[in-house]
Amino acid sequence: MKANSRYQSNQFSPFFVAGLFVTAIAVSSWAPPTLAQAAEAVSRTEFDSWMLEISNWGRWGNDDELDTLNLITDQKRTEAAALVREGTTVSLSLFANKQQDSFNANPFQHNLMRSGFGGHEVAGDIYSVQYHGFAHSHMDGLSHFAHKGQMYNGFSVDNLQADGSDRLGIHHAYKGVFTRGILVDIPWLRGVDYLEPGTAITVADLEAWSIPYMNWYWLVWECQSSTTWTSMHWQRRQQNAIAGTSCL
Repeated sequence: MKANSRYQSNQFSPFFVAGLFVTAIAVSSWAPPTLAQAAEAVSRTEFDSWMLEISNWGRWGNDDELDTLNLITDQKRTEAAALVREGTTVSLSLFANKQQDSFNANPFQHNLMRSGFGGHEVAGDIYSVQYHGFAHSHMDGLSHFAHKGQMYNGFSVDNLQADGSDRLGIHHAYKGVFTRGILVDIPWLRGVDYLEPGTAITVADLEAWSIPYMNWYWLVWECQSSTTWTSMHWQRRQQNAIAGTSCL
Protein backbone atom coordinates (compact mmCIF):
# COMPACT_ATOMS: atom_id res chain seq x y z
CA MET A 1 0.00 0.00 0.00
CA LYS A 2 1.30 3.42 -0.86
CA ALA A 3 1.70 5.82 2.03
CA ASN A 4 0.17 9.25 2.03
CA SER A 5 2.98 11.65 1.20
CA ARG A 6 3.08 14.25 3.97
CA TYR A 7 6.63 15.41 3.64
CA GLN A 8 9.03 18.29 3.99
CA SER A 9 12.68 17.95 3.18
CA ASN A 10 15.50 18.49 0.83
CA GLN A 11 18.83 16.80 1.45
CA PHE A 12 19.65 18.46 4.72
CA SER A 13 16.43 19.64 6.32
CA PRO A 14 15.00 18.17 9.47
CA PHE A 15 11.29 17.49 9.50
CA PHE A 16 9.10 20.60 9.72
CA VAL A 17 5.90 20.97 11.66
CA ALA A 18 3.08 23.51 11.51
CA GLY A 19 0.70 23.63 14.43
CA LEU A 20 1.23 19.99 15.35
CA PHE A 21 0.68 18.66 18.87
CA VAL A 22 4.17 18.54 20.31
CA THR A 23 5.07 15.57 22.46
CA ALA A 24 8.16 17.18 23.92
CA ILE A 25 9.61 18.72 27.03
CA ALA A 26 9.27 22.50 26.75
CA VAL A 27 12.24 24.34 28.23
CA SER A 28 11.77 27.98 29.15
CA SER A 29 14.59 30.51 28.98
CA TRP A 30 15.29 34.20 29.33
CA ALA A 31 17.26 36.34 26.94
CA PRO A 32 17.52 40.11 26.42
CA PRO A 33 15.73 41.72 23.45
CA THR A 34 17.76 41.97 20.26
CA LEU A 35 17.29 43.81 16.99
CA ALA A 36 16.39 41.95 13.84
CA GLN A 37 19.07 41.30 11.28
CA ALA A 38 18.54 41.42 7.54
CA ALA A 39 18.19 38.13 5.72
CA GLU A 40 21.28 37.01 3.88
CA ALA A 41 21.21 36.92 0.09
CA VAL A 42 21.99 33.43 -1.21
CA SER A 43 22.88 32.67 -4.82
CA ARG A 44 21.68 29.55 -6.62
CA THR A 45 25.28 28.34 -6.86
CA GLU A 46 25.76 28.74 -3.13
CA PHE A 47 22.46 27.01 -2.39
CA ASP A 48 23.35 24.07 -4.65
CA SER A 49 26.70 23.71 -2.88
CA TRP A 50 24.95 23.57 0.49
CA MET A 51 22.81 20.73 -0.77
CA LEU A 52 26.02 18.73 -0.85
CA GLU A 53 27.85 20.21 2.14
CA ILE A 54 25.00 19.77 4.63
CA SER A 55 23.54 16.64 3.09
CA ASN A 56 22.41 13.71 5.23
CA TRP A 57 22.16 11.40 2.24
CA GLY A 58 23.65 8.03 3.14
CA ARG A 59 24.32 9.09 6.74
CA TRP A 60 22.00 6.38 8.06
CA GLY A 61 22.25 4.08 5.04
CA ASN A 62 21.04 4.34 1.47
CA ASP A 63 17.58 2.99 2.31
CA ASP A 64 16.92 5.29 5.28
CA GLU A 65 13.56 7.09 5.27
CA LEU A 66 13.74 8.88 8.65
CA ASP A 67 16.52 11.44 8.16
CA THR A 68 17.17 13.43 11.36
CA LEU A 69 14.50 11.58 13.33
CA ASN A 70 17.30 9.03 13.68
CA LEU A 71 18.89 11.46 16.15
CA ILE A 72 16.03 10.84 18.59
CA THR A 73 17.27 7.57 20.04
CA ASP A 74 15.91 5.54 22.96
CA GLN A 75 18.60 7.15 25.11
CA LYS A 76 17.53 10.65 24.08
CA ARG A 77 13.91 9.88 24.90
CA THR A 78 14.93 8.59 28.31
CA GLU A 79 17.02 11.70 28.96
CA ALA A 80 14.12 13.91 27.88
CA ALA A 81 11.69 12.08 30.16
CA ALA A 82 14.04 12.68 33.09
CA LEU A 83 13.55 16.44 32.62
CA VAL A 84 9.84 16.28 33.41
CA ARG A 85 8.90 18.21 36.57
CA GLU A 86 5.19 19.03 36.27
CA GLY A 87 3.89 16.76 33.51
CA THR A 88 2.13 19.61 31.71
CA THR A 89 1.46 19.07 28.01
CA VAL A 90 1.45 21.93 25.52
CA SER A 91 -0.62 21.53 22.36
CA LEU A 92 0.19 23.38 19.15
CA SER A 93 -2.93 22.03 17.46
CA LEU A 94 -5.44 24.33 15.78
CA PHE A 95 -9.22 24.15 15.59
CA ALA A 96 -10.47 22.96 12.22
CA ASN A 97 -10.63 26.13 10.13
CA LYS A 98 -13.64 26.14 7.78
CA GLN A 99 -13.37 29.83 6.83
CA GLN A 100 -11.69 30.68 3.52
CA ASP A 101 -9.55 33.83 3.61
CA SER A 102 -6.06 35.06 2.74
CA PHE A 103 -4.63 32.90 5.54
CA ASN A 104 -6.63 29.80 4.68
CA ALA A 105 -6.88 29.16 0.94
CA ASN A 106 -8.14 25.59 1.45
CA PRO A 107 -10.76 25.46 4.23
CA PHE A 108 -11.31 22.31 6.23
CA GLN A 109 -14.43 20.51 5.02
CA HIS A 110 -16.68 18.56 7.37
CA ASN A 111 -19.95 16.81 6.70
CA LEU A 112 -21.88 15.07 9.45
CA MET A 113 -23.99 12.16 8.25
CA ARG A 114 -27.00 10.78 10.15
CA SER A 115 -28.31 7.28 9.60
CA GLY A 116 -29.91 4.37 11.39
CA PHE A 117 -28.44 1.17 12.79
CA GLY A 118 -30.33 -1.51 14.70
CA GLY A 119 -33.16 0.83 15.54
CA HIS A 120 -30.80 3.56 16.76
CA GLU A 121 -29.82 6.87 15.24
CA VAL A 122 -26.10 7.15 14.60
CA ALA A 123 -23.88 9.92 13.31
CA GLY A 124 -20.69 9.76 11.30
CA ASP A 125 -18.24 12.30 9.90
CA ILE A 126 -16.65 12.88 6.53
CA TYR A 127 -13.53 15.05 6.52
CA SER A 128 -11.59 16.58 3.66
CA VAL A 129 -8.55 18.82 4.00
CA GLN A 130 -5.67 20.10 1.88
CA TYR A 131 -3.56 20.79 4.91
CA HIS A 132 -0.37 22.36 3.53
CA GLY A 133 0.04 26.00 4.44
CA PHE A 134 -0.51 27.76 7.76
CA ALA A 135 -4.17 27.16 8.57
CA HIS A 136 -4.23 23.45 9.43
CA SER A 137 -2.24 21.41 11.92
CA HIS A 138 0.00 18.98 10.10
CA MET A 139 3.42 17.41 9.96
CA ASP A 140 5.31 17.75 6.71
CA GLY A 141 7.50 14.87 5.72
CA LEU A 142 10.43 14.01 3.53
CA SER A 143 8.77 14.02 0.13
CA HIS A 144 7.14 17.45 0.48
CA PHE A 145 10.04 19.08 -1.37
CA ALA A 146 12.58 17.76 -3.84
CA HIS A 147 15.74 19.22 -5.35
CA LYS A 148 16.57 18.64 -8.99
CA GLY A 149 14.25 15.66 -9.23
CA GLN A 150 15.45 13.97 -6.04
CA MET A 151 14.02 13.75 -2.55
CA TYR A 152 15.88 12.85 0.65
CA ASN A 153 18.51 10.15 0.24
CA GLY A 154 18.34 10.39 -3.54
CA PHE A 155 14.86 8.90 -3.96
CA SER A 156 13.37 10.02 -7.26
CA VAL A 157 10.28 12.20 -7.50
CA ASP A 158 8.93 9.42 -9.73
CA ASN A 159 7.98 7.72 -6.45
CA LEU A 160 5.30 10.39 -6.03
CA GLN A 161 2.01 9.20 -7.49
CA ALA A 162 -1.56 10.43 -7.27
CA ASP A 163 -2.45 7.72 -4.76
CA GLY A 164 0.58 8.27 -2.54
CA SER A 165 4.34 7.89 -2.34
CA ASP A 166 6.24 4.62 -2.62
CA ARG A 167 9.08 5.97 -0.47
CA LEU A 168 9.48 8.41 2.44
CA GLY A 169 5.94 7.89 3.74
CA ILE A 170 4.99 9.63 6.97
CA HIS A 171 4.14 6.22 8.39
CA HIS A 172 7.85 5.75 9.04
CA ALA A 173 7.45 8.16 11.97
CA TYR A 174 5.04 5.71 13.60
CA LYS A 175 6.99 5.80 16.87
CA GLY A 176 5.97 9.41 17.30
CA VAL A 177 8.23 12.22 18.41
CA PHE A 178 9.20 12.43 22.07
CA THR A 179 12.26 14.47 22.92
CA ARG A 180 13.42 17.66 24.59
CA GLY A 181 11.61 20.65 23.10
CA ILE A 182 12.74 24.25 22.94
CA LEU A 183 10.19 26.97 22.23
CA VAL A 184 11.91 30.00 20.71
CA ASP A 185 9.82 33.15 21.24
CA ILE A 186 11.32 35.54 18.70
CA PRO A 187 8.63 38.27 19.08
CA TRP A 188 9.35 38.44 22.81
CA LEU A 189 13.07 38.42 22.10
CA ARG A 190 12.68 41.42 19.80
CA GLY A 191 10.25 43.21 22.08
CA VAL A 192 7.25 43.07 19.71
CA ASP A 193 3.80 41.50 19.88
CA TYR A 194 4.23 39.51 16.68
CA LEU A 195 6.47 39.17 13.65
CA GLU A 196 5.46 40.71 10.36
CA PRO A 197 4.96 38.17 7.56
CA GLY A 198 8.23 37.33 5.86
CA THR A 199 10.37 38.30 8.85
CA ALA A 200 13.70 36.48 8.78
CA ILE A 201 15.01 34.67 11.86
CA THR A 202 18.80 34.66 11.81
CA VAL A 203 21.51 32.67 13.54
CA ALA A 204 22.06 35.68 15.79
CA ASP A 205 18.43 35.46 16.89
CA LEU A 206 18.70 31.77 17.69
CA GLU A 207 21.95 32.20 19.59
CA ALA A 208 20.52 35.19 21.48
CA TRP A 209 17.89 32.90 22.94
CA SER A 210 20.75 31.68 25.13
CA ILE A 211 19.82 28.01 25.32
CA PRO A 212 22.46 25.27 25.61
CA TYR A 213 21.45 23.56 22.38
CA MET A 214 21.81 19.81 22.25
CA ASN A 215 21.13 17.22 19.57
CA TRP A 216 17.80 15.96 20.85
CA TYR A 217 15.07 18.52 20.66
CA TRP A 218 12.29 20.19 18.75
CA LEU A 219 12.99 23.76 17.69
CA VAL A 220 9.76 25.77 17.32
CA TRP A 221 9.24 29.37 16.15
CA GLU A 222 6.44 31.56 14.78
CA CYS A 223 4.87 30.50 11.48
CA GLN A 224 4.81 33.93 9.79
CA SER A 225 8.58 33.96 9.79
CA SER A 226 11.32 31.61 8.71
CA THR A 227 14.92 30.95 9.51
CA THR A 228 17.41 32.21 6.97
CA TRP A 229 19.07 29.68 4.72
CA THR A 230 22.46 30.27 6.32
CA SER A 231 20.99 29.06 9.62
CA MET A 232 20.89 25.59 8.07
CA HIS A 233 24.63 25.28 8.73
CA TRP A 234 23.98 26.29 12.32
CA GLN A 235 21.17 23.77 12.73
CA ARG A 236 23.37 21.03 11.29
CA ARG A 237 26.13 21.85 13.78
CA GLN A 238 23.61 21.75 16.64
CA GLN A 239 22.33 18.39 15.42
CA ASN A 240 18.71 19.27 16.11
CA ALA A 241 16.36 16.52 15.04
CA ILE A 242 13.25 18.43 14.07
CA ALA A 243 12.09 22.01 13.61
CA GLY A 244 8.67 23.55 13.34
CA THR A 245 6.45 26.60 13.58
CA SER A 246 3.54 27.62 15.73
CA CYS A 247 0.67 29.52 14.11
CA LEU A 248 -1.21 30.08 17.36
